[in-house]
Amino acid sequence: MFEKHKFLIRQYAAVLTVNLSTACAGIGLGWISPVLVKLMDENEDILSPRISEVEISWLVSTSYLVAFLTNYPWGIVMDYFGRKTCIVFGMCLTMTVKFMLTFATKAWMLVVERAFSGTLSGMLICASVAYSAEISSKEIRGSLLSFININISLGTLMMFCFGPYLNYFHLNIAITCTVALCTVPILFLPESPYYLFSKGRIEESKKVLIYFHGSEYEATEEIEQYNLALNSKVNCLEIFKNKMLYKSLTIAVLFALLVNLIGQSIVINYLQSILEITHTNIKSELASVIVGVIQFVAGILAALVTDKVGRKPLLIVTLAGTAAGFTGLGTFFKLKELGYSTEGWINYLPLFSLVAVLFSYSTG
Repeated sequence: MFEKHKFLIRQYAAVLTVNLSTACAGIGLGWISPVLVKLMDENEDILSPRISEVEISWLVSTSYLVAFLTNYPWGIVMDYFGRKTCIVFGMCLTMTVKFMLTFATKAWMLVVERAFSGTLSGMLICASVAYSAEISSKEIRGSLLSFININISLGTLMMFCFGPYLNYFHLNIAITCTVALCTVPILFLPESPYYLFSKGRIEESKKVLIYFHGSEYEATEEIEQYNLALNSKVNCLEIFKNKMLYKSLTIAVLFALLVNLIGQSIVINYLQSILEITHTNIKSELASVIVGVIQFVAGILAALVTDKVGRKPLLIVTLAGTAAGFTGLGTFFKLKELGYSTEGWINYLPLFSLVAVLFSYSTG
């Protein structure tokens, strides 16, 4: 029993280590929220000339646009160079880009950085998902993959906690050092067994599988699955002819599209700016931390309850919660626009609404 647990602990340790990269991606996602407030502050002298509203829109959207366009090519690169190699390479580039942020004096420089940040974050997340899935046992694969969302939320939370309290220069230096520290333990991980097998390094692949699973029988069984996967040729036309596969593909694509259009990314990026505009009784810096903590807890909760309650019921509840949150936020701004008083309990409506959106999204 102890031997079995030892190998499970190895898998958890490896997945937690490789997902230091997704925490760094989360830091990149949360960077915009506190930095926008600094860029728009008249007392701050970061950019010359001061950033415009159009440039802010580009600053927020560029990373997502570039990530969308480059995720598929990164998959090809991962298959050629390996998961671990791509993660280490991506972390080194991320560290370089974050360090260069300290010297940015023009808005276009920040937009270029966000473009690099978007594509690198996409690559780090994709490579971490692949690596985590390929070293994990079937029994715990679901819980191990949930660490990806948890670590992204952790990285975002770190930005919400420290971003508002550090000046622009010190913030970017702190991020650079964090990425550097997170890169070191990843260097000691073995390469993905599936990648090693795909390159003909079968014995190395088997050794890695035995190291993580502890059983030569399981390793041999996994190698056979790799062999079947590589040798089976899939005809794309046949997939579209199969009604069941076509229906499943359509649902998956539409769902992925809707998830990205739901508006959660806007809330993350403009979180502190929204809280500043609402003039609630709670300081925007503290409110950001509260929201970040709740989002992080929601990610952990999702890992614990998903298998018990099922995907569909959880999805319905979380979509309803997200809709309620956006309704509350919209109601507050409409009342403010019409000149109604926003004192009393309604003063806290934006905070509760933001919590509802991010908690629901992270749980689902």
